[in-house]
Amino acid sequence: MNLAPCFGCGKTFHTNKQVSAHTSQCSANKQLTTDILDKKRKTTKENKRRSKRTRNVTQDIQDDTQTFQDEERGVYDDFMNDDDGAGPSLHSGPSSQQLLGPAFIGQPEVVSRCSGRSIRMPARFIDYLPGTSTPLDHMPPTNRQQRGRVLLAVQPQPQPSSQPADTRELRLEPLEHVLIPFKTEPDNMGLFHIYAQKPMLEPQDLLLENLTDAPTLSGGAQSPAHSSLTPGLSSTNLSSEELFAPFTNPSCGLLMAWNYSGTTQKSATELNRLTEFVHDPLFNNNDLAGFSHARKAKHLDNYLDNKLNPFCEEHGWCKSSVPVRLPKEKVKCMELDAPIMDIPGVHHRSLTDIITNVFQDPVAQTFNMTPFEKYWKVSEERNIKVFSEAYSSPAMLDAYNEINALPCEPDDNLERVVASLMTWLDSTHLTNFGDTSLWPFYIYFGNQSEYPHGKPTSMACHHVAYIPSAELLPDDFQDKYILHFGEAATANVMAFCKRELFQGVWKLLLDEKFMHAYEHGMVIRCADGITRRIFPRFFTYSADYPEKVDDDRRRRHIEQARRLIFKAGIPVDGARVKAILGDESLVPNRNAFSEKLSPHRFNLFLMLVVDLLHEFELGVWKAIFIHLIRILIAAGGETISRMNAQYRSTPTFGRGTICRFSRNASAMKRLAARDFEDLLQCAIPVFEGLLPDSAHSHNKMIQVLLFDLATWHAYAKLCLHTDDTLLFFDAATIELGKTIRKFLSTTCEYYVTRELPQEVTAHGRRKASLAGKNLKAVHPPEVITSGSGSRGNQAPVGPKIKKLNLSMYKYHALGDYPNTIRQFGTTDNYTTQTGELQHRRAKRWYPRTPKTKIFVAHIARQEAHTRIIDKILKHHEAARQNNAENSASSGQQRTSPADHYHIAESSSKTINIMEWLSDNQGDPALVDFNDKLKDHLLARLGGLAFDGEEHVFTDANRDSLIIRKNQIYLHSFLRVNYTTYDLRREQDSISSRTHPDLMVLSHEDGSEGIIPHPYWYGRIIHIFHVDVLHFKPGTELNPPNIQHINVLFVRWFGRETSIPTGFAAKQLHRVGFLDSTDPSAFGFLDPDQVVRGIHLIPAFNHGRTGELLPPSVARPAGEIDDWKLYYVNMFVDRDMFMRYRGGGIGHKGTRKWDDFLQGDGRPTANSDEQGTENEDIQMGGNSEGDEDEVEPGEEWEDDEDAGDVDEGDDDEDKDEDKDSDHIQADEGEELDDDVLAEEGFGAL
Repeated sequence: MNLAPCFGCGKTFHTNKQVSAHTSQCSANKQLTTDILDKKRKTTKENKRRSKRTRNVTQDIQDDTQTFQDEERGVYDDFMNDDDGAGPSLHSGPSSQQLLGPAFIGQPEVVSRCSGRSIRMPARFIDYLPGTSTPLDHMPPTNRQQRGRVLLAVQPQPQPSSQPADTRELRLEPLEHVLIPFKTEPDNMGLFHIYAQKPMLEPQDLLLENLTDAPTLSGGAQSPAHSSLTPGLSSTNLSSEELFAPFTNPSCGLLMAWNYSGTTQKSATELNRLTEFVHDPLFNNNDLAGFSHARKAKHLDNYLDNKLNPFCEEHGWCKSSVPVRLPKEKVKCMELDAPIMDIPGVHHRSLTDIITNVFQDPVAQTFNMTPFEKYWKVSEERNIKVFSEAYSSPAMLDAYNEINALPCEPDDNLERVVASLMTWLDSTHLTNFGDTSLWPFYIYFGNQSEYPHGKPTSMACHHVAYIPSAELLPDDFQDKYILHFGEAATANVMAFCKRELFQGVWKLLLDEKFMHAYEHGMVIRCADGITRRIFPRFFTYSADYPEKVDDDRRRRHIEQARRLIFKAGIPVDGARVKAILGDESLVPNRNAFSEKLSPHRFNLFLMLVVDLLHEFELGVWKAIFIHLIRILIAAGGETISRMNAQYRSTPTFGRGTICRFSRNASAMKRLAARDFEDLLQCAIPVFEGLLPDSAHSHNKMIQVLLFDLATWHAYAKLCLHTDDTLLFFDAATIELGKTIRKFLSTTCEYYVTRELPQEVTAHGRRKASLAGKNLKAVHPPEVITSGSGSRGNQAPVGPKIKKLNLSMYKYHALGDYPNTIRQFGTTDNYTTQTGELQHRRAKRWYPRTPKTKIFVAHIARQEAHTRIIDKILKHHEAARQNNAENSASSGQQRTSPADHYHIAESSSKTINIMEWLSDNQGDPALVDFNDKLKDHLLARLGGLAFDGEEHVFTDANRDSLIIRKNQIYLHSFLRVNYTTYDLRREQDSISSRTHPDLMVLSHEDGSEGIIPHPYWYGRIIHIFHVDVLHFKPGTELNPPNIQHINVLFVRWFGRETSIPTGFAAKQLHRVGFLDSTDPSAFGFLDPDQVVRGIHLIPAFNHGRTGELLPPSVARPAGEIDDWKLYYVNMFVDRDMFMRYRGGGIGHKGTRKWDDFLQGDGRPTANSDEQGTENEDIQMGGNSEGDEDEVEPGEEWEDDEDAGDVDEGDDDEDKDEDKDSDHIQADEGEELDDDVLAEEGFGAL
């Protein structure tokens, strides 16, 4: 093996990483570097040739690095400019390994007119791959670490030397469970784990292919092939007959698999999927004679009835009814004597059967059986704690310690494992029209990574129960209630019965079998062949608000309330009941978890986690967004039209990260939570300057509010937190509370805001609906006349004054997020968005049901079919991948995650350079195009592209480089792979037509008197490759090989430095195109230097200009001018946010910027004391008027007020004109009713 030397002291090392670590501290090397740089500065352009000795820097092949054989002076530049040097760098293509003979001539720095910065080449970017955890066997186990317990060996008494040694076996006496912590070594990213004890299973999901979700990356959007398993369990070694045993032949099985996978919309994609099944080697057309879907489905049901099938799967669904005791006001009886109504049609599965099947399934090999604490070794002096997955959270460690402290069974040496159950519950409508609905119960396992949870196709979700209506109670509930009591049930009684039904379903699930497993564990032979004792524990409970009821510690108060309701006939919401339960907002329903698990010291409230989707995205942010629209209407003019137009003009980003906004964003029709997330992430440029110039302070207030909201949301959505980011999150939460209350006391008080037309219509429908229900509850239907419930002679009511309400639970809940993350891991583990995604499966199954009252049974049946067919498909695909003959894929070419970028090897789109330049004479973008292109290529061939300066070569140098056929080959896409902050591998697709903007590392260091910035920005004009021949001196008799080089033709942005930007200033960074007369306005870029794509939003308030560039090929066809400025959207996704916040563990290539980035807006010890004196920083507060809190997430079309705002009093209209500070809707400029009507508001 060749050794890599230190050029300073001469010491040798095995890897380049070791060299880098040494040279950073070696004084001799530092002196050598200084001498070389001094010598380089003295070199003039008259020095044509300079001789240098050859240096070989070799790096170990096992570390996936390259061997550099440098023959000219580029060795020093390439070696000394390696900022970090640790870990593998990704540079594809042969160009990075070639060297140039002639010396270069340095070009003077050019100052940008837009930013004042010096224009140079971007800094060298090293793309580090996410490293797998250090193998656990690097450290031998201690003698005391055996299967999670300590065994004491009782040695025999010493024998005299004359007697033979006692050869009896050692007698082992079990003692109490003592967990010996086990620490791993830091991996290449600095992460290490401290396990509760040495784990017996290392999860098998740490391969690079399994760390990506991008569909164009190898392994992305694919299920990893299962490895061979222990005999007797599910295995890839199944024959085709065993694999398709549920069907009469493989052809029928493949056709059924196509039917149950994919979507119900048979699109072109689905047709392509069908051809894949038809062309399968096992498919035979003759086998389909007499095919019947009904018969094959019945065969599948019969197969699932046999629990001994190779997949260890069964149908598992049972149908039960839940008894509910009916209360009635003024009817007195003991609770046991109260009438019972059986609620039928509840379908459910056994929790213990689900746990057994999951831990026997191959997916269990990706589970973390032993929890751990995760730390990041930032430096030799500092380690910080990392919070991410549920299985590495303190709550999981507490549960693990609790089960290991339980008494031991006799002769029980099994490893004890927590089965972390994470529950999701919510209702869903199954149709776009009609009221057919379903209330499903879902279970996920916290032992599994959070990333598969967010993908419905991963089958990580387990359907546990279905209630056949979102209203919970059956349609004939009122009829049966009237039969018992002669009167219809009131709304409060129905709410009481709904909660009783809900808790009754949980009692079905928490059966005796589960309770035995909860106390004593379940002995299961897991997928890795090791038998373990599995203890189920409820970890989190993610649900919408109706289910977050009842109490565990106050059961006595609930029993008192129930006695009043049944025995004394007190109304469910009577004053005496409220006197007992009202102080703590309890309800008089027994909780199933309290009844079943309280003897085991289970605390119900500890599993009620925060709900980012409903509390913030569809709660706080949606309410503020609606109020901002009210303010714009109150301000008058064309503000609403401008806002809608600017949202429509916002460019998209990524694969669905930022989607195209609707034509009328202000109407908010049929928007989901992800749409409101997009509205927030792009709101700052859109709302800038919408209010009149006279309201400059309010414009600024709105900008600060939007920045704080976006910052808080970004922290809350992170998939990986550290102690540092959580401190930032704490500060951001306090700051958001201050900003919202200041917004309430200033801008909200300045404008008189009224109900939106949608709100007026929704309130009218709701009142009419409630009036009709009340009449039907009091009078029989036949006595209701046509005039009943009409408004009669009531005076028409106009839009009421609406104020932003802070007296809501959702605002107060924001303060709980940082500590919840510290206890349970990041919010992606338990967000209700995961459950919302799972609803898609039920909605896909519903069209295949008979759409009658038995549709729930058919949905349960399809769930069981989908479960087994998914396993068949995965095993079949794994078998095909293991077959070398079928390993080649005919589909879309996928990029290896180990590559930094991908550009197609060939292209049919070519441009002759000379003809192209001739056709576009006078275009500023093409000035000296050929010479600059050759300079760029020569610098890359010579390894000189990363020295921080432009390089210009002589004509003789350029003549030594020949571009084959004088052609460039155009490409449509550049796919850039990057490692995210949370150690995933993702991909940005960059195109000159759709997503053209990119970011590279800068060379700024603050030496020019400007605050430095870590990135430079550019817009791709063309993506192309050239085939070149480079003739070095003395090689005329040996023609060089043709080299394929990828190049980006870029138009550069300059950063505006006239205003402060960043987190401390609460201002997005702003950039603008360089003037076309600037020598550095256009240039060429090595794709290896691209960090990732960037989302730039036009600064709409600053307008457009045609002065920076005349008509040019640098603009898309049809455009004649440019936006003056663009905002850098650092909130566009979580990874982008961390690239500006600093401290991303996966951002190893930019670690040197972390201290600078984290110093921007860093919270200080006295940060809580900043701001206005005596300012209330609580998240909630009182606002004028009374308001009924309504559920977020429902549209106005569904009779729900999504605004969560104060209705106010009608009398406030009379005093409206008394305050001269208020601006009326028609002040200064008359509102255009036609425009408002077109935008969805109607005439005011």
